[in-house]
Amino acid sequence: MRYSHNGQETKVNVGGGMGDAFSSFVGTAKNQSIGIPSTRISNNVGDQNGILAKAFYKEFAVPSTSALRIQSNLIGMANFSPSGQAVSYSPRCSSKEFSFQPEAGKDYEVASIVNQQGCAVVVFEVQANGEIKPITR
Repeated sequence: MRYSHNGQETKVNVGGGMGDAFSSFVGTAKNQSIGIPSTRISNNVGDQNGILAKAFYKEFAVPSTSALRIQSNLIGMANFSPSGQAVSYSPRCSSKEFSFQPEAGKDYEVASIVNQQGCAVVVFEVQANGEIKPITR
């Protein structure tokens, strides 16, 4: 996620650093909330768990003074059986950048989508009751 604020470019690695990666690997990663209403996506983040990878989410406060630019980059993984045969494989994937102007006082949620065609990010506006509405460009 990237944005400019007071003339300064800010880049945030939403997936975190090595500590977050290790926590995900050993299954101790924790969600980080700032109070955005929970949604069907955040309530079911565990559905995205992988082999030796616990999914988690982070919430951030960002300024509404400039556009947010969001891109998803997923690291490829291969899992092998004891005989050395590949059991599953997920290729590396980078989405196109999605840019939108957040509005003050509104909450948003970003989801990564991966399928046979590749990967993408989808941005939703989160309503006070936890319902979500897709943001279009």
